[in-house]
Amino acid sequence: TAAQLSLSSSGRLTIFGVSLLTNTNGVIYNVIGNNGAAYDSYNRMGDMGQDCSIFNPDLIIISLGTNEAFGSISDENFYNSIAKFVDDMRNFNENACILLTTPMECQKNGRINSNIKRLRDVIIQYAATNNIAVYDFYEIAGGYGASQKWYSNKLMGGDKIHNTSKGYNLHGTLLYD
Repeated sequence: TAAQLSLSSSGRLTIFGVSLLTNTNGVIYNVIGNNGAAYDSYNRMGDMGQDCSIFNPDLIIISLGTNEAFGSISDENFYNSIAKFVDDMRNFNENACILLTTPMECQKNGRINSNIKRLRDVIIQYAATNNIAVYDFYEIAGGYGASQKWYSNKLMGGDKIHNTSKGYNLHGTLLYD
């Protein structure tokens, strides 16, 4: 089956994504991400839950929290940001299960970013309070000190924030397993 798409614009044109779906059963894997994005980034968009509903998802995996750790967000504000985002997803995707993931340790200015552990704990608290599953990648990746080990094994890039392709591949494999 072939598809052809033709677009024209007399002004600014923004495309947020294209999905070509069929009526066959199977897995649809859709990733939404923006550099520097945080829960509040998506909350400000205001229509993420509705946008996701076109896929009629069985599972929504939410992997956010690292970028908040580079700012000065309070635990309460972070908790409320998670709640707003999850509520939006649930409102439009009532049959979908939700899985929250925690960010792994990373570094800031050559030192372990202690905000990661603090915000990881908020994610776990929110999930426990709201009966949501959590994939605790912070612990699975090795907990405290993991960023240096991942970096030494070429799983984390030189910024000690982002994984290498080998690291992201391992991350995905661990989540899949």
